[in-house]
Amino acid sequence: MPDTFNTHQIPEPSFGKMKTVEVSVNGERVTRSVAAHTSLLDFLRDELGLKGAKECCSVGECGACTIMVDGEPVNSCLMLAVEGQGKTIETIEGQSAGGQLSTVQHSFLKCGGVQCGFCIPGMVMSAEALHRKSPCAQDSEVREALSGNLCRCGGYNRMFDAMRDAAGEDVHMKTVDPVKGRTVGQDISRAGGVERVTGSQEFIGDLVLPDMAHAKLVTLDVGRARLNKIDVSRARAVPGEIDVVPGADLPQPLPRFGPILKDRPPIAMGETAYHGEAVAIVLAECKDIAAYAAGLVEVDHDPLPVVTSIESALAEGAPLVQDPSLRPGDPLSGTNVLKELEFGWGDVEAPEPDLIVENTYTFPMVTQFAIEPHGFIVSASEEKMTIWSPVQHPFLLQSIMAELFDLPLTSVHVLAPDPGGGFGGKQMPKYEPLLALVSRRIGRPVRLVLTLEETFQSVRRAGARVSVRSGFSKDGDILFHDIQSDYLIGAYADVGTRVTTKGNYLGVGPYRVPNARIRARAVLSHTTPSCAFRGYGTPQVNWAVESQENEAARQLGIDGHEKRKRNVAD
Repeated sequence: MPDTFNTHQIPEPSFGKMKTVEVSVNGERVTRSVAAHTSLLDFLRDELGLKGAKECCSVGECGACTIMVDGEPVNSCLMLAVEGQGKTIETIEGQSAGGQLSTVQHSFLKCGGVQCGFCIPGMVMSAEALHRKSPCAQDSEVREALSGNLCRCGGYNRMFDAMRDAAGEDVHMKTVDPVKGRTVGQDISRAGGVERVTGSQEFIGDLVLPDMAHAKLVTLDVGRARLNKIDVSRARAVPGEIDVVPGADLPQPLPRFGPILKDRPPIAMGETAYHGEAVAIVLAECKDIAAYAAGLVEVDHDPLPVVTSIESALAEGAPLVQDPSLRPGDPLSGTNVLKELEFGWGDVEAPEPDLIVENTYTFPMVTQFAIEPHGFIVSASEEKMTIWSPVQHPFLLQSIMAELFDLPLTSVHVLAPDPGGGFGGKQMPKYEPLLALVSRRIGRPVRLVLTLEETFQSVRRAGARVSVRSGFSKDGDILFHDIQSDYLIGAYADVGTRVTTKGNYLGVGPYRVPNARIRARAVLSHTTPSCAFRGYGTPQVNWAVESQENEAARQLGIDGHEKRKRNVAD
């Protein structure tokens, strides 16, 4: 039995009935006493230390937690540990016993079907189950077998190639350069690839520190609310609870942080600004106790009017998302416009076009949906702190935290495990400041791993409304673009103004446009703060401009591809 089976014992929750379970895990008999409500996924990860199966959605939609039970692929988040009684369980750790990769694992590695790696253990287990039943499975069978395993990084073609490779098909065609004699298409081992296909790659949720406390956020099911009173007495009475901390119990005044504008508090004070903003944080000996105690925190609050769209945020008399005192000297501080921008050249009124196309396009808020939910660990004292975070800019996190807590840069250590997908959502600090405050308070490391629902409430791409007036000649030449775009960036700045800037100064796309006027606004709203997303603001405007191109091509009777070639910049 691996030593890791006994490295982390969860304290027995006082509110759960315990049962004895005997199962076979990767060929070894295991007997444990578990709470009746414990999922098989939590049993494997927390009781046995088998971290290969990953937790993402917890509702059987993503497949990251896939294992095999009696030879069949199963979402372990949907099965209770007690339901495993007497069954044979295989996890990703059991597929490479003795250090030898299985056929499927080797093929995934060879074909590059690994990417960030968070979804791969579950994907490999689904693939392994199929390969055992049908070693030469058809593409349709492979697609069906892997349809319950989501991947956000690289798509599925490499996984399909891997299954053909496992079936003995030669999927790698190599081309030799006759001039230099070099082999093009040479297989190169992906750094960390073996760890990804074996499940030994450690993500933030896999890390366990000695004496680590587990955190759970307390939030309100309302977009915006005035906080009257937070009663934590019932939560503090739960055995295994370490601390329950509303914002008022933290050192005052609470500092604000942000990569551009220091407007975001670590926790809501006085009122919440968006649905899901934390009003208190519970610390406990295990995540079950933390979640249970968080549900006992009573928050007396009054719902307040919200602005959740561009139209409502810009309406006359709209509720302000931010107090004007946060933006001293800003002439826009009495509005919900955080920043106005204007770019352009030439004169959009000068040309006499043969065709004018004028439309308004709306672009919805979209979540990044990395398969790995956001997670953070902080161990902090008054003199130094160490942060474990899959942040995409560790040096920016280091500098922001050092400034926020008035520490020398060398006293802030950031350890950044590989992210299980990021796409811009893990670019900047989110809950690291709050964890640093509570870690100092209790003198212990603190870990917070968000649920998928909480992750959706923490990051997203900016929505947009883009109005474009474009002029064209009868031959399809672009004569001008006049663009007005508004980006809905949420309750706090984060990098929303940078995203708005980048998306709009590149607003006319790759085309030769002699006359352009681009006016843009970053608009605050009582919604999840937006952040970077692939394309960094350009898809919102480019989609509108490309739609103009399509419409003009239709009206002029010109092929859209040829029209674009005619106008592309030299």
